[in-house]
Amino acid sequence: MGSVLLVEDNPVDAERVSRFLGRQRDLTLRVAATGAQALDLLQAEQFSHLLLDYRLPDTNGLELLQLIRKRFPTVRVVFLTCHDDERLFLGAWKLGVVACVAKDQLTKSLLLDLLQITGGRPPAESVLASSVPRMGLPSLEVYQTLIETMNEGVVVTDLQHVMVFANPKMGQIAGCEAADLLGRPMISLLSPSFVAVYLDRWSRVSRGVTSRYECEITAADRVLTPVLISQTPSYRAGGELSGSLLVVTDIRGQKAIEKRLEQLSITDALTGVFNRRHFQMLLEIEFREAARYRRPLSCLMIDLDHFKECNDTWGHPFGDHVLCEVGRLVRPEIREHDILARYGGDEFVLLLPNIAEQGAVDAAERIRGAIAAHPFFWAEQAHRVTASIGVASTEDGPMASCDDVIRAADEALYRAKRGGRNRSAGGTAPQERSGQGSGLES
Repeated sequence: MGSVLLVEDNPVDAERVSRFLGRQRDLTLRVAATGAQALDLLQAEQFSHLLLDYRLPDTNGLELLQLIRKRFPTVRVVFLTCHDDERLFLGAWKLGVVACVAKDQLTKSLLLDLLQITGGRPPAESVLASSVPRMGLPSLEVYQTLIETMNEGVVVTDLQHVMVFANPKMGQIAGCEAADLLGRPMISLLSPSFVAVYLDRWSRVSRGVTSRYECEITAADRVLTPVLISQTPSYRAGGELSGSLLVVTDIRGQKAIEKRLEQLSITDALTGVFNRRHFQMLLEIEFREAARYRRPLSCLMIDLDHFKECNDTWGHPFGDHVLCEVGRLVRPEIREHDILARYGGDEFVLLLPNIAEQGAVDAAERIRGAIAAHPFFWAEQAHRVTASIGVASTEDGPMASCDDVIRAADEALYRAKRGGRNRSAGGTAPQERSGQGSGLES
């Protein structure tokens, strides 16, 4: 195997390596505790291999490695470190080490095998043995192929945030060829609302902190693509900050799933309108806003008349059909930002922000009339369904909480039911605008 120089200032680690190699007949081991001692020994003796620690009292392994490459280009270097740091491994690898080994994974057999398999290998070829002990590790070509075929975009920027490298996937995310990105500022890809986020995260990255954050990239076709960025500082071989390395993951699929799950969590599965839980949250928000800005807020409680008879006569599938149709019928009668929800069973609730009581009564009559006039087709027959509606407004009187709004609408609904159904009733006095007939007609 030849002569090996170990550059290690930690006595425990030095003794451990010496124990691994000390009894090898065809190997001579020398030890240096500093970078200066290592250079002196390299000048005085011939070594086939150098086992180099990263942290040394007078320098670091990368700086020493630069000097060794210039003055002693034929020596084969195995890099030893306690750091499972990909940037450190790549820096050493670019300087021509034949292997990088994490100390906690170093064993006698691994070390001997490394010395054996690199004995005839030129220093420009390198092997990476990180925190996972393995042999026959990838070459430069393998890493290049890996980056070129990754399913994540990879970008390298300089200190002015100019892209100096981009892999094909990054070009695909940006909607152009990867080569077209080179020379462009990374900021030019970001949607305007995320430029400040990028600069804020860069301030952390420039201090050596890896940062993960979501943002949006504006593709060549102006479509905004949500991405997850993992940004880490990049360094020159001497340890000087040179820019950053960004791994960019297209998360459109994930965002679509998240949006769908959010939609499912706030909507009623049968009718597609908001569910009661989400309505309650929106009601609290709107009630606070109405009180703060002294705006009216009205609420309609809509209950289908004799709905139990619908289910008992024609079955629950018909009842489900009626509920879906009612949800569809109400939408054209209200504004886009009005809040419609299924409150439970055959009961719907409608919140009308910035609508006074008379406007709410008018809306109730439009809805009641639309339901009463609509033929609900089932089993080749047209059926008639009516609804009673209770109307409440913050103009009715003092209301301490949003629960008071619901309670007033409920009380008004009961008055409409007692008044004969198929009618609306206001919060303080019944608004009896009944249609012809009541209940279920077939």
